[in-house]
Amino acid sequence: MEKENQRKFIENSLPIKEMGVNAGKEGKISRGRIATIHRWWARRRQGISRSLIFSSIVNANGNFNEKNEIIKNLSAYKSGHQHELIKKAINIIKEETQNKEIILYDPFSGGGSIPLEAMRLGLKVYASDLNPLACLILKATLKFPQQYGMKKIDNPLTRSLKSTGTSKKTSVIGQLILKWGNWIVENSRKEIDPLFSNEEEIPVVFFWVHTIQCSNGDCNRKMPLSKMSYTLKQTNLAYSIELIPDLVKGKFSGKIKQVNKIGESPYPKLNRLTGSHGDTKCIFCNQSTTGDKIREMAKLGKMSYYPIGKMVLRNKKTKKKDKLVKEIVPLSKKDFELIEKCIELEKKDNFSYIPIPDYSGKGKIAWAVGSPRIYGITSFRNIFIPRQRLIISIISKWIKFARDEMKKQRLSIELSNVISLYLTFALTKFMEYSNRYSIWMDAGKPAQVTANYAYNLSWDFPEIYPYKKGGYSFISKFQDISKSLDEISNIPTNCLNIWQHNASEESVLEKNSIDIIFTDPPYYDTMGYAGLADFFYGIMKNTQGEIFPELFRDLVTPKSTECVLQAHRFDDMKVAKISYENQLSEAFNEMNRVLKDNGVLLIVFAHINLSAWSAIISALIRANFKITACWPINTESTTGAIQGRAALKATMHIFCRKKHESLGAIFFNDLQKISKIRLSRKLKEFWKHGFSGVNLDIAMLGPAFEIYGEYEKIEDERTGEILSIERWMDWIRKEVLQLQLSQIMKELLSKDLQDSLKSLDPFAQFYILFRLEFGIKSIDIDIARLLEKSTNLNIRDLTEWGYLEKESSKINLRSAEDREKIDLLINGKPPGNLITMVDKLHGAILSHQRDLFDEFEKRENISFNHPIWAIAQLISNILPSDSKESISLRNFLNVRKLKTSTLGKYIKQ
Repeated sequence: MEKENQRKFIENSLPIKEMGVNAGKEGKISRGRIATIHRWWARRRQGISRSLIFSSIVNANGNFNEKNEIIKNLSAYKSGHQHELIKKAINIIKEETQNKEIILYDPFSGGGSIPLEAMRLGLKVYASDLNPLACLILKATLKFPQQYGMKKIDNPLTRSLKSTGTSKKTSVIGQLILKWGNWIVENSRKEIDPLFSNEEEIPVVFFWVHTIQCSNGDCNRKMPLSKMSYTLKQTNLAYSIELIPDLVKGKFSGKIKQVNKIGESPYPKLNRLTGSHGDTKCIFCNQSTTGDKIREMAKLGKMSYYPIGKMVLRNKKTKKKDKLVKEIVPLSKKDFELIEKCIELEKKDNFSYIPIPDYSGKGKIAWAVGSPRIYGITSFRNIFIPRQRLIISIISKWIKFARDEMKKQRLSIELSNVISLYLTFALTKFMEYSNRYSIWMDAGKPAQVTANYAYNLSWDFPEIYPYKKGGYSFISKFQDISKSLDEISNIPTNCLNIWQHNASEESVLEKNSIDIIFTDPPYYDTMGYAGLADFFYGIMKNTQGEIFPELFRDLVTPKSTECVLQAHRFDDMKVAKISYENQLSEAFNEMNRVLKDNGVLLIVFAHINLSAWSAIISALIRANFKITACWPINTESTTGAIQGRAALKATMHIFCRKKHESLGAIFFNDLQKISKIRLSRKLKEFWKHGFSGVNLDIAMLGPAFEIYGEYEKIEDERTGEILSIERWMDWIRKEVLQLQLSQIMKELLSKDLQDSLKSLDPFAQFYILFRLEFGIKSIDIDIARLLEKSTNLNIRDLTEWGYLEKESSKINLRSAEDREKIDLLINGKPPGNLITMVDKLHGAILSHQRDLFDEFEKRENISFNHPIWAIAQLISNILPSDSKESISLRNFLNVRKLKTSTLGKYIKQ
């Protein structure tokens, strides 16, 4: 065990509640963060990275309150510009390390949040990543801004910029990006503007729908694969586009509708006109075409697209002044002429794109990259329509011209190349919003092509004019980049090296040379970074390939050595899993090699799949690391669409050291006794910080593995078998379930009702935990499976028996009224006469609603202390008071109140 004075602050305590609040605030900041330099997926929060680095360096002993307060403050995004706070943190680090140089290494650097915040705190950093796009982002975040630094705002182009923090300076590169970005706009729009009609209006967005030939041979028309939906919602007015068929001409057109919002009433709900992704009805003959048939025809090149309307800015006179107002209008004759012109012009264009690799295999198709080829799109060129391709080609050309012009104006070759890189970033970020895979949101803005971490073809898509100021235009993108650079250019230049490297292979770093390794390794099967990065790689290769030849030597981003679990690469899930675990173990082995004996390892991980946890913990143990602390911090979006993480709020931060010694062997039974006390104490701590349900289950894995890793081996005293990680997790899930239920009952029930719940059946456990964590919402089936494993129930059986309602990949828990509607609950007896506490509760509620409870009470022997009263009280307290189920439960509980009153006994509610 580590001596007390050697333990780091993070090994004893962390203000995780306050850190989670600050992480949520940072996620809402849209400008200035390094995330606006370029798109990277699953970025770490800068404030959280900053505070974790500090807490991993300073010791646990000495002035706890001061250090705890600094950690809280550092986790706020704005603290990065509070120079006195940063200076104070640096001085404490220097004092406790006796002014020694501290080196941090991140082998999975990605977007660069971790190494950047290490530099801000005065550490030296190494950063590497296998992905070439990540390496470019790292250079643009950790090297170039600091290399060229800050200067006073004296350029007319930058005087209007707000100063950042307490500085009245702006970055040198930021000024040059604005200057040359505007130069490119001024020159390129001479070629691009004639491709758009500007008839007393400013174009903003053109709306398109995908089309396919109707499968009905008698119809055979091109039908739209779209649904009628709102395209713009404003304060008092909404616009929608309805697709209208012309049966005589066999064509369709978009009809613009305006809906006035009256008072607080919602907008009228629009019914789907055709479909989305699955079976689709023809608007001409009403014949359905299956999703499989649509994909089959698309692969044969029979999918196309058609414009249905546009959004424009028009001058509107008001009493005070004229202002530009957004409107949705039909396409003009000139619009169609220009679209045809673009098709002809684009045929002559020689701008090249990389092909989309073939990801097909006997196993499961890679979700992140399989979709383009599913619809016959074999090149990234075909993700764009002709006018979009022309925009890419023209702006790329002018980026190259700008680079030559910079050199003529005596900017160094290196600086000219750097400015060119950022302007290319602005172009690729803009094009991520304008393509066939983007989605137009009702709020009046597009979503990026990889917003859901996958290429999901939308039936309708936006085409965006690149020169509208603000929002998602090319102009706004280079302005955002400039502002981000202003935020980080004053950070000391402490980056020792950035290089492209496979973390599973031996690096150039010397043995025992690193003080801290802080990294965010790949999340099992959740993220295919390489496939997602290809979207940008193809565009960048044309403008940046000659500047960074070492990063663009391949046709596509490296995938065969990427550490991610994807079955299609091996045609077998088991082989893919073994490969992932081996790569992860090799990566941790390399980290162990370069880490000093007294060095520390901090990794970030989040996944709902327990197999993912088994893989990462196994890899750590095999690499001779032991976990000494593990903290959940609410850094994730609760509505995120990442596979397997959709409902997780918390990301786990696992703190490790090299394993020099252990506590020897222990029997499993003895370990259970020791663990119960420690787990109960930790659960209460996490509960106090707001963790419950599935998030608490995942959070408790950390303390469980701290205990597991302390011993050389854990034996089953009956069989002599060594305890596996899977069996340990199985016991932990059940133990945490019981501890959590006990905590819920103590807080939400009176003493007499607590006594009635000494033994809950699995169905009641599932019901309570589901409502506690998710209320009345639907959840992803993968999330429900975590509860399934904890309660030893089967989702399929729960659905068949009517407890759950399944729609696609979503699961919803039915109330008594829901089960009655589908005739799966009659007098408390579902099919097969399966009687559970939930059945009896639902049967009692329905009987009460029919004034038949007395009869039900006698038949089912519902005593005054029957568990159903306690379950009803729990769920009633958990759910929102205005929900139908909560109201129904409260009405039912009034029966017991009345009986209590009659008996002269009062239950504290």
